[in-house]
Amino acid sequence: MEQTTTENTKKSKLELRKRFNDTFASMFPLAMIFLALLIFTRVYEIIGVGVKPGGFIFEVKGLLYDLMLVMAFSAILIIPYFVLYVIYPKVAKWFYVVLMIIVLVGNYMLVGCFIQSKAMLGEDLFSYSREDMSHTVGASGAVNILTILPIILLIGLAIFLPMKIKRFKVPILVSTLFFVLSIVLLFFIELLVDRSTYKEDIFANYENNKFSYFFGAAYKHYFPDLTDNLYNEFYYTDNEDANADGGKDFQLNYVSDDYPFLHTEQDRDVLGSFFNIGTERPNLVFIVEESLGRSYSGPDALQGSFTPYLDSLMDHSIYFDNFLSSAGRTFGMMPSIYASAPFANAGFLDLGDKMPTHASIISILRQNGYFASFYYGGDAHFDNMDMFLHKNSVDRIVQEKDYGPGYTKLPANSGGFTWGYGDKELFRKMLEVNKTHVNKPRLDMFMTVANHSPFMVQNQNYYMNLFESRLKTLPFDAATKDDFRKNAKYYSTVLYADDAIRQFINAYKSRPDYENTIFIITGDHRMPEIPIITKIDRYHVPFIIFSPMLKRTERIKSVSTHLDITPTFLAFLQHNYGITLPKYSSWVSPGIDTFEGFRNVHSVALMPVKGTLADYLDKDYFIDNGTLFKISDKLNIDPYTDEQKQKEIESKFTDYKEKNKKATLNNKLYPDSLMKINIVAAPVAEPKKAKKK
Repeated sequence: MEQTTTENTKKSKLELRKRFNDTFASMFPLAMIFLALLIFTRVYEIIGVGVKPGGFIFEVKGLLYDLMLVMAFSAILIIPYFVLYVIYPKVAKWFYVVLMIIVLVGNYMLVGCFIQSKAMLGEDLFSYSREDMSHTVGASGAVNILTILPIILLIGLAIFLPMKIKRFKVPILVSTLFFVLSIVLLFFIELLVDRSTYKEDIFANYENNKFSYFFGAAYKHYFPDLTDNLYNEFYYTDNEDANADGGKDFQLNYVSDDYPFLHTEQDRDVLGSFFNIGTERPNLVFIVEESLGRSYSGPDALQGSFTPYLDSLMDHSIYFDNFLSSAGRTFGMMPSIYASAPFANAGFLDLGDKMPTHASIISILRQNGYFASFYYGGDAHFDNMDMFLHKNSVDRIVQEKDYGPGYTKLPANSGGFTWGYGDKELFRKMLEVNKTHVNKPRLDMFMTVANHSPFMVQNQNYYMNLFESRLKTLPFDAATKDDFRKNAKYYSTVLYADDAIRQFINAYKSRPDYENTIFIITGDHRMPEIPIITKIDRYHVPFIIFSPMLKRTERIKSVSTHLDITPTFLAFLQHNYGITLPKYSSWVSPGIDTFEGFRNVHSVALMPVKGTLADYLDKDYFIDNGTLFKISDKLNIDPYTDEQKQKEIESKFTDYKEKNKKATLNNKLYPDSLMKINIVAAPVAEPKKAKKK
């Protein structure tokens, strides 16, 4: 009896082993088909992107990431596949095939997005409204017959090949080892996919599997770490003396634990010495150019400057070499430039009507007698810009629906989409609207749209020819210039945008208020379609302060950001023109640094895409997704190893995230009682001395 039982046990083990072997043997060819079709998509990506010199090797290395996706996918499915295979083998096979098709199509579509934008689609997808996504997809023109046909081919091959290839003739040991390694991979995948050491973002993007990246971002979005939801009440004092000559001037004096960003308003005027101060308060004209990056604008631009007019204007301006946007997309522009506001979870504007109480340069200047207008060629509801403006009591919004006859929209793409009115029409509309003189100083704000996908403007052939003429003047070799020609369409719209600003300022010179106007020109972020040089390059934008009121000009190398603009201009107007400011403010950064040489005295968080608060700039250091870099002039960055320094900076970053959550999600950014500037009482509660870390 005992011998029979032992024999039965052995038979059972052999049977179970045989079933596992059969399972692995039947699943292995499906995994190889999956890998082959991912390689097909990888080839499509290489052709579609037009990989820059030096990038091809990273696409080839990316095949390893495709293999890891197949292995991880197979490891996750191994148990349900085994159960189904024991009961009904055909159902098991089609179970694998159907899920494989879903991943293949998803990966193909994500690759298509990458080809269009040169940027990875991740957690930011979950932060856009359906309307905003419709705008973005429409602008890309990505959905057409040429993109749909490969999807049909992928699905066809994914169905046809498993029917024809029954089983590879490989030893059972090979297929078994493949799946054992696949299961082990799941536990160590984080160690194998670390791309953080790449100095150039584009190389990391070439290499990564687009579906794996998106899946990881989606997982993080829906299952965030529990520690991210905790709030610990501790604060540190920002901007300690980072440099021997002036860092302490940028220290913020926090006054309340209840309102973590609240601090006393600083009277630090760094601009007054540049200007001839008059008796009338000056007009401020903010021109925020869509996708205007420093790497293709200004002196010593790494990819050659394609903004000849702005380059000439810089010689007569206060020009900042190392200026940063706060975000890698437009969503961060308005709250950063006009309110120096924190990010919330997915950008301040994403909060919609739940944006916390806040002050801004708009609301404060209006209370000081300014007339505030916003001009845009598209729909101002995009990214909730109009909601932000209304909350700050803007006097006038001019947007797409307000143009009327006599104005021509940007050319539509093949899908019939256009963002609205181009930069030249935008500026022409403002000059027409403002023919009637308003007996008040003005705050005029522009956001342009032409320099954006689908990159189509009126008279485009002229700007394409201008691109060629400009290219001939740049000091690059023939191979590099040929590489630039791959992005000729993008550069042509940069040239169009530059020409539009030239026409606008020349027209403005004939106005009686020109002599009393200050122009502030910057980009909302850097264009991702032109390959990004480094991880910090996505934020690197020109910043120009131009005015006939200037008595001296300067080229400044110190680092500042969009978050510094509002406190700087308010201090300038208070000190030189007597405007009234609140006693307290909640600006997240202390103001622009006008030190001529290279330095950084700021500590600020940066958000590359909606919902991903991954970057932090602290003095001479920059953290991107947990990797520490040291920064130098021209915002060059190099990987830097210093565990103690990294822990120190990450602690500050964690502190910012906690303050950000408390202030934005609990309406603890700015007390309601301080919204009127004639009220100078303390915060709601008696100010407490800020706790120090």
